[in-house]
Amino acid sequence: MNRRDASLLLGGFALVGSSLSRGKLFAADEAPKIIPAQRTGTANGHQTGHGYTHIPALDVNVSKSDSIAVVMTGAAAAGGNPLECSRAEIVSEVTQVLRVAGHGSLKLTMDAHLVGQLWCSRDGDGFAALSSAEASLMADSGSILGVNFNGRTHTGKAVVFINDRLEPATAIVGPGEYVLMQRLVIEASHPKRCFHKNVAMSYFGPEGANPPEWLKIMAAHRDAPKQKDLGFRVIMKVENAPVG
Repeated sequence: MNRRDASLLLGGFALVGSSLSRGKLFAADEAPKIIPAQRTGTANGHQTGHGYTHIPALDVNVSKSDSIAVVMTGAAAAGGNPLECSRAEIVSEVTQVLRVAGHGSLKLTMDAHLVGQLWCSRDGDGFAALSSAEASLMADSGSILGVNFNGRTHTGKAVVFINDRLEPATAIVGPGEYVLMQRLVIEASHPKRCFHKNVAMSYFGPEGANPPEWLKIMAAHRDAPKQKDLGFRVIMKVENAPVG
């Protein structure tokens, strides 16, 4: 595969600098709600040798009025190349403005779930890595909630399945606007070697329509459990704060 750099705009809205201002959004007698507003996102893919990066995807689910789920997916793979080392990396970031509506003190909860797999060469060379999976909720005063999965680097022939959930983080806030910032970085590397040998992959979502033929043949994710929760998922939920 020729060297290339790719970038993808995940969201077409500019973030308004004044969006952190507070204010009552709905009448006092209405149930607490979360309303998504402006969103921006970037995803940069870098490849060398027989490196491959799937176009990352962003899914925002607002099926319930009191919660929102932001899910980031993607896959990075590297196969053996006889002329050079192969490497693939995806850096995905999203900024989502949230309007929190309600009355008085409200309880915000951030719940995070990470599902995917790391796979390396059967010869034990190369690596697959989760470099970053983190999120923070920002207010005028700074960060009020945050989650951070520890980075993981895998080498060796075994397949590592990841299904991690962090303890929910909570904060007592008032109605107003907040900003959710979320980041996912995955990568894979394979040493210089025969093209048909093996593949290393960091897999946190389906590749989409047209992965290269060598990836279809050798990728370990063919044996991965089929889960609808693949990717880095952050769920924000609001409810009335406990009294007393």
